Amino acid sequence: MRFCLGVLFVTIFVSSVLGQSQDRIVFTADSDSLRIEKVVAKADSLQRIGHIQQSLGLLKQVQSTADSLQSSYLIQLVNEQLADNYLSSSHYQKAETLLTEMLNKYPQADKKAELLSLLGNTYRYQGRYKEALAKQEEAKKLIDSLQHPVTYARLNFNIATVHSSVGNFGTAFKYFNNSIKGAEAAKDSVLLAKSLNSLGLAYNNYGKYDEAKYYLQRAREIEKQINNKVGMLRATLNLAITVQNLKDYDKAIALYNQALDIHRDVRSNVPPFRILYNLGQLHKEQGAYDKAISNYQQSLAYSEEQGIKPGLVYNYGGLGDVAEQQGRFSEAETYYSKALDIARQIGNNDLRKNALKSLYNLKKSQNAYREALSYHESYVRLSDSLEEVSRKEQIEKTKTELGLRKQEKINQLLQEKQNRQEARIAFQYWVILAGVAVIIAVLITLYLLYRSNAEKQRINAELEDQRSQLQELNKVKEKMLAIIAHDLRSPLSSMQTVLYLIREEDLSVQEIREMTADLEVSISQNISMMDNMLAWAREQMSGLEVDLETIQAREMVEDIFDNLKIQAQNKGIALHNNVSEDVSVKTDVNLLKLILRNLVSNSIKFSRQGDDISVHSRIGSSGEIIFEVRDTGIGIPEEKQQVIFSSESESRLGTKDEKGSGLGLQLCKEFVEKQDGEITIQSAEGEGTTFSFTLPKAS
Repeated sequence: MRFCLGVLFVTIFVSSVLGQSQDRIVFTADSDSLRIEKVVAKADSLQRIGHIQQSLGLLKQVQSTADSLQSSYLIQLVNEQLADNYLSSSHYQKAETLLTEMLNKYPQADKKAELLSLLGNTYRYQGRYKEALAKQEEAKKLIDSLQHPVTYARLNFNIATVHSSVGNFGTAFKYFNNSIKGAEAAKDSVLLAKSLNSLGLAYNNYGKYDEAKYYLQRAREIEKQINNKVGMLRATLNLAITVQNLKDYDKAIALYNQALDIHRDVRSNVPPFRILYNLGQLHKEQGAYDKAISNYQQSLAYSEEQGIKPGLVYNYGGLGDVAEQQGRFSEAETYYSKALDIARQIGNNDLRKNALKSLYNLKKSQNAYREALSYHESYVRLSDSLEEVSRKEQIEKTKTELGLRKQEKINQLLQEKQNRQEARIAFQYWVILAGVAVIIAVLITLYLLYRSNAEKQRINAELEDQRSQLQELNKVKEKMLAIIAHDLRSPLSSMQTVLYLIREEDLSVQEIREMTADLEVSISQNISMMDNMLAWAREQMSGLEVDLETIQAREMVEDIFDNLKIQAQNKGIALHNNVSEDVSVKTDVNLLKLILRNLVSNSIKFSRQGDDISVHSRIGSSGEIIFEVRDTGIGIPEEKQQVIFSSESESRLGTKDEKGSGLGLQLCKEFVEKQDGEITIQSAEGEGTTFSFTLPKAS
C-alpha cells in the first residue's frame, strides 16, 4: 500500500498579484475594499508558493477590517481564503469551525455552495468520507453549471476525490474527466493541474502505473509553469510513489528527496508524515527493516497528532508487515487488528480487505487454520459485496445508456408522426376544396383509422399484460441468480478452503470431522434451496403436469423427517409424526414431498433450542384430508403474514442466522392449489406457527 498525497480545493482565484510582503498593511477609509481584495490576492499567491504562515498573517490583519465594514462579500472573501490556508497547513478542526460558522450567516446559493465544498474537503482530510460526499453533493445541487462553469468543474473534482479515497475508481474516473474538461474549457491551470494529479493518483491506486505516471508528469509540468510549489510537492510525491510501484527504486528515492526539499520550503510547520511512510515502504521492499520501522513510527506519530486516520491504517499495516517478516507474529497480529478496526471506522473497504488478507496469511503461516478460515470467509464476503456494488453501478450505467437510446427513438417516432400529421392536414385542405365526394372519402378514411386505433389499443393492452408477467418472472429470475451468486457460493468457498487444508495435510482428524459436520448442514440447506428453484424453473419453462396417485401419508412424513433430522438435531429440536397410519390421500408424490419439506424446514429455521415440531392429519367437514405442521418457535409478525405466500415476501434470517430463498412458501401455495387444495397460516410472535393445507382423500 502506498499512502498517497491528497489534493486541496482552492476556492478563491484572483488574477492580481502583489509585490513583496509588507510587515503591516495600512488602510484608509476611501480604499478599504480595494485593499482587502488585493491583500487576499497576495495571500493566495503566497499560499501557492508554500508561504502559508505569511499568508495567514496577512489574512488575520484584514479580517477585523472586513468585519467592521459589514460587507458580506469581503467577510466571505477573507474567511474562505483563511479556511483554505488552514486546510493547506493541516489545521482541519480550525477550518471546520470557521466554515460551519460562515454557513449559518450566508444563505445565498452560490456562496453557500463554495462554503459547503470547502467543508466537505475538511471532512475528507479527517477520513469522514460519507459526510464529505454529502456536503459536495449538496453544494452541486445549488450550482447552475452554465452560470458557474468553473465552480461546477471544481465540485466535480471534489466529488471524484472522495470516491477515489474510498476505492470507487469507476465513479471517480467519470468525475475527474468532467473536471478536466471544465478546467481546459475555462483555461484554469490550477484546477487542471490538480485534476491531472488526482487522476494520476487514482490510476496509481487502481494499479495502472504507466497511466498514472503519464498524468502525474503532466500535472508536475503545469505546477512548475505556474510556480505552485504546494502543487509541485503533491505531484512530486505521487510520482515517486508510482515510480516505486514500477520498481525503479533509485528514481523513487531521488523524487522522495526532492519532495522532502519542497516540503521543508512550503510546509515547515507541518510534519512530512506521508513521505516518511512511503520511504518506510521502500526500505521494507529492500529489506532495510530498521530504517523502515523508524520511518513508520515517525509517520504514525505524526498521523495521530494530525488526526489522519488513513495514515494510521497504512502505518499499522507497514509495522505489521515488518513484524511478520521478522517472525514477531503476536506483534504483527496486534498491528493488523488495529489497522482493521480503523478501516472499519472510516468505511474504507479496500483498506479492510488488505487488513483481512494480512491476518489470513499470518494465521495460515502459524497453522491456526480455524482463525485463518474465519478471516478468509470475511474477506470473501467483503469481496462479494464490492463486486455486487460494482455490478449495480454497471447496471445503472447500462440503464442510463438504454434510456437515452430509447428517448432518441421516441423523439424520432414523434418527429415522423408530426410529419405525417402535417402531410395529412395539407391533404385534407385540398380535399375540402375538391368537393363533397372527397369529403366522403375522408370520412371513410377516418372511420378506418378509428377502427385501426381501437385494434392498436387492444394489442397494446395485451402487450402491457405480457410485459407485467415478464417483469414478475424477471424479478424471480434475478432473485434466483442472486441466490446462486451469493448464498450458494459461500458454502462452496468454505468447502474449497477445507479441501485445500485437507490436501495440504494441515488438519487433524478431529478438525476434519468438525469442519465437515458444519459443511454437511450448510450443503443440506442449499440442496433444499436448489430443489425449490428447480421446481419453480420447471413449472415456468414447460408447465407442471400433476400426476395423482394414492399414497400413505405417514410414511412420507417419516421420509421427510429422516432428510431433515441433522438440521433439527443441530438446533436441539424434536420432530413428532402424528399422522395416522390409515390416512391415505390422492396426490402428486413429488409435489407433496416438496410441500412438506418446505414447511418442516421453515419450522426448523424459526425454532429454538428445545422447541417441538409436529405434523398432524384429520378429516375435514367435506371429506378432505387436512394436514397441519405445528411448531413452538418464534412465530411470524402479523404484517408479514399478509404477504407470506406471495412474491413480495422477503426471506427473514432464522434463529441461527439461516438464510432462505423466499421461494419455498410461494411454491407450497402454488402446488397445493394445483391439487385443488388450499393453504392457510395461524401464528403469533413468540407463540409458534401452524401451517394447514388440504388434499383430496383417496377414494
